[in-house]
Amino acid sequence: MQDQNPYILPTTVYTISALEIKKRMDEGTEVQFIDIRPEIDFELVRIPGAINIPKSRLLDNLDKIEADKMVIIYCRFGIKSTSVARELRENHGVRQAYALREGLLEWAIDIDPDLPKDLI
Repeated sequence: MQDQNPYILPTTVYTISALEIKKRMDEGTEVQFIDIRPEIDFELVRIPGAINIPKSRLLDNLDKIEADKMVIIYCRFGIKSTSVARELRENHGVRQAYALREGLLEWAIDIDPDLPKDLI
């Protein structure tokens, strides 16, 4: 078996845009937002209603994930959240886990322009 190149993303990536999330919420889909940034960043700016589970402590806090809802994982720009969404789906049975495609910045631009972009 060949070693996999760690710099190539797996072919299955579970991402979703901010506009699609908003559309689904408007249609009545229940959503849980999980911010995986460090607590200090979460305290400065976050999506309203989000909970904070830093990436390094995620596996110790699986009980806080509401797997019966659409679970949106986000970070600053959407890079770290992609691997977390994949981990939750493929190894922990969270079938509706998605990464916010371009992170909190995308949400601030497309959905909530009142979020302070300079603090993201």
